[in-house]
Amino acid sequence: ARVSEAGERRLVLFFAWLTARPRHIHKYARLFTALGLDMLVVRIFPLDAMHPSSGTQVVAEQVCNFLRRRQQYEKYLVFGCSAGAYLFCEVALQVHAEPTLKTAVFDKVVGQIYDSPVDLRGVSVGIAHSITSNSFLQRVIKNYVDWFLKARYDAVTRHYEAAAQQMYRCPVRAPCLYLFSDNDPMSPEDVNETISDLWRSTGLSSRGRKFHHQTTGHCLNYHVYPQQYKDEVYKFFVEVGFVEQAVVDEALKA
Repeated sequence: ARVSEAGERRLVLFFAWLTARPRHIHKYARLFTALGLDMLVVRIFPLDAMHPSSGTQVVAEQVCNFLRRRQQYEKYLVFGCSAGAYLFCEVALQVHAEPTLKTAVFDKVVGQIYDSPVDLRGVSVGIAHSITSNSFLQRVIKNYVDWFLKARYDAVTRHYEAAAQQMYRCPVRAPCLYLFSDNDPMSPEDVNETISDLWRSTGLSSRGRKFHHQTTGHCLNYHVYPQQYKDEVYKFFVEVGFVEQAVVDEALKA
């Protein structure tokens, strides 16, 4: 990885969405590596999301183990897509319980980006869409997951609520960029704006970028608007001091 002009090594903590395929992740990887950044990819699958204590939280602990061993980075940036935002909140819950790790990592996070984060109210829709594209089966699965969340409150839902509260309180004190669309039932526009407003009320820098979509879809902003998306992300990188403007200019010429 290329170091910054100040000799700093920088790491993007990338939390992918449930249905992300290798080609999708590679597209994001090129976005970051073009700037000389290192990238840690973290993801979960539908069964992990439905069984937090034996799924998502185990993955979160693996992330914490990585961060304990790899503390050579001077700057970090969090990038969570869809359910990846929930996964990062599970990581944040564990990091906040360990002051030395919080100091070593979270105090060095200079920014956070969330693309179409799924709120607790969108969990059942998100899981259904991650399993099948058949609309009838999606409705069946959504109804089952809604029932499951009520029946398994102690084992499952309370963990979602704890993660949601972590998001509302802001998982890490760093400037934030929200990327969302005006036609996404899994990540409603009003939810993104509400959370961003909450963060701003605490004195945190938080802004949103809304993308217009003709049809309903989830986490499609980069796919539909590749150049605008890249420009927005790179602009934020420069704003928070994660990357120098000259490096961005060089990457955009390539």
